[in-house]
Amino acid sequence: MTAVGKVLVFFVLVFSLLVGVIAVLNYSVRIQWASNYEKLLKRAEIAEGSRNAYQTENDRLEKERARLITKLTELVGKDVLDAKSSEDAADQVVRALADQKRIILAQKAEVDRQTSRAVDAEKNAGRLATVSTAAQAEVTRGQANFEKANATLKAETDLNIILQKEKAELRDRAVAAEIQAKSFREMNNRLEASLQEMAKDIARMRATAGSSVAGRNTNPPPDNVEGLIKRADPNSGLVTLSLGSDAGLVKGNTMEVFRLGPVPKYIGRIKIVNVTNNEAVGQAAGRINGTIQAGDRVASRIMGN
Repeated sequence: MTAVGKVLVFFVLVFSLLVGVIAVLNYSVRIQWASNYEKLLKRAEIAEGSRNAYQTENDRLEKERARLITKLTELVGKDVLDAKSSEDAADQVVRALADQKRIILAQKAEVDRQTSRAVDAEKNAGRLATVSTAAQAEVTRGQANFEKANATLKAETDLNIILQKEKAELRDRAVAAEIQAKSFREMNNRLEASLQEMAKDIARMRATAGSSVAGRNTNPPPDNVEGLIKRADPNSGLVTLSLGSDAGLVKGNTMEVFRLGPVPKYIGRIKIVNVTNNEAVGQAAGRINGTIQAGDRVASRIMGN
């Protein structure tokens, strides 16, 4: 066999190996790309745009790979034909295979990057789903709190209505009690006036029974007036009245003196000896039953007639 025949045999062997390696690598790349592509489709629809970009890039790389294979074939065949020895041809083939390997590794790295992007997109989708679930739970809790606050407000409103009714009832009772108290006060005033009149009657009856001069030497004012003893001087026997000429008193009038107190008592009669506008001075006229004191009452008549 000649040297050219040996070179051709070696070239055929090397070319067969090159085609086999290229076919295996191409099949491996296609299988890996298809698997990753299916995974990308299943993992997240959000990576659809990336998949389209990857498909476009893969087509471009396929065209580039075909172009490089054609170029390598052309380059290796020309180099082999022009090579001076089989060693030079083998070096050219090895260099061509190394270049193709670098291209294939670059394609694989690109596939890995696309896969990583798809995984990141899936993780982001999971985080978004978790945030959405938490937000939904927060909305549910807020709704529950709102319903609870609504129930509390309704209970407070019902209680307020009940309290308002009770307040109105208490106010009505207070008004009724005030009316009743006013009625009692008016009745008490009437009873007190009746008691005073009765006390005067008793004092008059006692004076009539104990004195023979009770109906004589009287000169009462023309109007029926009443007042108090303001001061009494036990030494001179003079007493000062809370009445004066404004009430119709004049010098010489007589006034009846009596005491209500716990025990009603008729004391006697006094005669006016001096008069001013709002005061008068009197002295005992006839027998005095006891001692005249400040606070005793005076009247022009014991009875109202």
